[in-house]
Amino acid sequence: MVIHKSGCCQLLIPVGIVTGISSGISTFIFTNTTGCSSLPSAPVTVSGRPNTLLQGSPTICIGNTTQFSPTTGGTWTSSNPLVATINNQGLVSGVALGTATFTFTDLSTGCISNPTSQITVQAPAVLQITGPNVICLGYTTTLSASSSGIWYSTHPSVASVSSIGVVTGKAPGKVSFYFEETGSGCISYLPADAISVVNCIDPDFNATLVNITLNGNLKTNDEIPNGSTYLNNPFLVSKPLGSAASFEINLGGTYIFRQHGRRL
Repeated sequence: MVIHKSGCCQLLIPVGIVTGISSGISTFIFTNTTGCSSLPSAPVTVSGRPNTLLQGSPTICIGNTTQFSPTTGGTWTSSNPLVATINNQGLVSGVALGTATFTFTDLSTGCISNPTSQITVQAPAVLQITGPNVICLGYTTTLSASSSGIWYSTHPSVASVSSIGVVTGKAPGKVSFYFEETGSGCISYLPADAISVVNCIDPDFNATLVNITLNGNLKTNDEIPNGSTYLNNPFLVSKPLGSAASFEINLGGTYIFRQHGRRL
């Protein structure tokens, strides 16, 4: 309480609580029940709340980040640091599934911003190999994800992958794949060496005499997937001059070879 003399009045001025409404400068006068008024108070400056702006994605994965501004001049606080933390440069890091908002305190004025827009932290996509994990050159297998996005190969020269997860073997070796979710940009990885590409079609060595029929099976040395079939379209690499050969292949890989002798 303040005792203040104004003209013929002696005022006992109680403590007043000032609430800022908008930016500006204001003074205050106290009037008691008898009509006596105080002199104006010292000026009071009302500063505006700091403005904040989301400069990144509103949805992130655990371990990923997004960005708020301002990045200097104050301190940031998270409403739920068990879900998402924020440093004083405005960088938000996803910690666990859930949502969080953030406030910024301006060091020069002490003013606190309104809560920011909500940030959602989500789990990474669940990835699966839905086909065989060992494939032949030229063969395919499939990958799946629990959300929409695009697939990428870590070694496209060994195996390529379409955006929807169809893998095609290109060369012998091991390869893995990663997936980028649409919208959030979250990236998830399959384990290293998730798919093996092998050269399944191996040479079949056999021999016979002229005019003696040879029976064999191409599948003996091959490592093709169960249910695969062979085409009856072999081509002859070489033969003795004037000789003739016939080669018949069945769907299951068995074959009949005949070499007819040279005619003089």
